[in-house]
Amino acid sequence: LERVLAVPGKIHRPQLAPLLPALFQALFAVIDGALAKGGDAPWENEYVMKAVMRLLVVGQADVVPHAAVVTEKLCASLGRVCANPRNPKFNHYLFESLAVLVRVCCEANRDATATFEGLLFPPFQSVLQMDVVEFAPYVFQILALLLGYRAPRSGLGDAYAALLPPLLHPSLWERRGNVPALAALLEAYLVAGPDQILAAGQLEPMLGVFQKLLASKASEGHAFGLLKSLVVHVPQANLGGCVPTVLQLLLTRLQQNRDRLSYCHNLLAFLGLLAGKHGAPQLVAKLDAQQPGLLPQLVVHVLAPHVLGEAAAFASAVDAKAAAVGAVKLLAEAPDALTPNGDTSAWSCLGSVLFALLKRL
Repeated sequence: LERVLAVPGKIHRPQLAPLLPALFQALFAVIDGALAKGGDAPWENEYVMKAVMRLLVVGQADVVPHAAVVTEKLCASLGRVCANPRNPKFNHYLFESLAVLVRVCCEANRDATATFEGLLFPPFQSVLQMDVVEFAPYVFQILALLLGYRAPRSGLGDAYAALLPPLLHPSLWERRGNVPALAALLEAYLVAGPDQILAAGQLEPMLGVFQKLLASKASEGHAFGLLKSLVVHVPQANLGGCVPTVLQLLLTRLQQNRDRLSYCHNLLAFLGLLAGKHGAPQLVAKLDAQQPGLLPQLVVHVLAPHVLGEAAAFASAVDAKAAAVGAVKLLAEAPDALTPNGDTSAWSCLGSVLFALLKRL
């Protein structure tokens, strides 16, 4: 069943929809039958759970009418595996099934988010309290997904607010497997509840996480993602005082990574976002505070060479747009900073960068 469903175009949603109730019933009956035997016999059938996941993937919105039954079965399995995780493949497909179900149901009806939060928070809190290492990344991934369905600045609620301080603890970030999902979760926090984060004094710990992520090539992309979320969602009045320290950290790391395309693209996108949100004159002033006349040097010797090459397309279209916006702001609002002593080479270079970016968008 799973293999047939995995073949693109073999089974279409309209063909599958009327069969969903019987298929879910048959699949979960296998697990229920194994549990009914009792004892220590394994009940975690990885093939059954993979087939459930595939049904959810292929069925999409057609599974919504059956979501209550499927959620009940998946949550029951989740409670059992949290107490005794034995089969990694079964556990993987279980969490992937939950993630697909959350995405499908919440896309169809945002009000379903609160229902899933009520069902999933208790077992998720147990996972984190018991420090079930292999489950933590899945939990962070699904929490980020749920939080992402809340309206921007709608607030966190007590459960998410209580969870945030432990998420910022350095020990969680030491485990590399946690980093992608944890970083996405923190970005979701910034979208939903920046005011609560500021009121709770959590901005500085978040910047500490950024600094830790920036120190490693493997995690620096997540560092920039978190940093850009901070710029977008935290008011300038609250973030402005931290920008000089952030720039110092970025420029220090640039000295060792100035020839690396990905780092220079990330840096250019961040500077563009900062110019777009806070204004070009403010960005120039903060760069000059690091080193007088720094902007023209950065443009000519570091940033432009990494954009104007034939193979220098940005990995992310959003980053390319941020860089283009920043270039427009700098060219229009701070031309004097780009033409020191009448030298227009930096202004011309940045104009060429803007042209290259717009050509590729």
